[in-house]
Amino acid sequence: MIEGLKPYADYKKSGIPWLETIPRHWQTARNGNLFQQRNDTRHPELPVLEVSLRTGVQVREFGSSKRKQVMADATKYKRASAGDIAYNMMRMWQGAVGVAPVDGLVSPAYVVARPFSGTNSCYYASLFKNGLYMSGALVGNLASAGMTGLKADIALVGASGLDPVSGPGTTELLERDIKAAWIKNARRTVLLCDVGKWASASAMGFAKWGDISDLVTDRKPPASFRPKTTKIHIS
Repeated sequence: MIEGLKPYADYKKSGIPWLETIPRHWQTARNGNLFQQRNDTRHPELPVLEVSLRTGVQVREFGSSKRKQVMADATKYKRASAGDIAYNMMRMWQGAVGVAPVDGLVSPAYVVARPFSGTNSCYYASLFKNGLYMSGALVGNLASAGMTGLKADIALVGASGLDPVSGPGTTELLERDIKAAWIKNARRTVLLCDVGKWASASAMGFAKWGDISDLVTDRKPPASFRPKTTKIHIS
């Protein structure tokens, strides 16, 4: 299929860890410049869509499932137009994403991304399932926006560095926003970090120690760490 294709004459660094180099005349763009979140509700007449790891987005067949399906208030479901990308926030990292084949409804907890003109939804749905892409942190405007209204009992988060006074931090701006949002939306936050993180304080904090319910680590933290509310678990 690719026989006869020749490499481009000149390449440049993409600035994206998993992509490495790209042809010099190519451009990189963030997802927020390719898609716009769609939050259109109150279309109960549309069929309900489901997002599957195996089949992507398809119309849900309530009668054929072995599990009992309960339809909530359809007026609160989000409309996905044919060609929109829909994904499950909690399982996006596993590849729970696809293109809507018809106009339909998805759960309010899902994200619907409307492609801008010139954006090929099928291509990007395949890209988002790529192992190299999924191995990176799923962050950005669409991810942050998709968390609006989501609640969690427990948020499990990691950190790039730990400061005994100011709290956990990261080196990535967009990752900071995602973690801060999860902590805000969760009733309890558990921080998972090894002892090496104390030696590398990060530039951008995403929480204070008062926001962290539990710290799970492999060794006893430094003596300067004296949390008032955070419980320490050595595992």
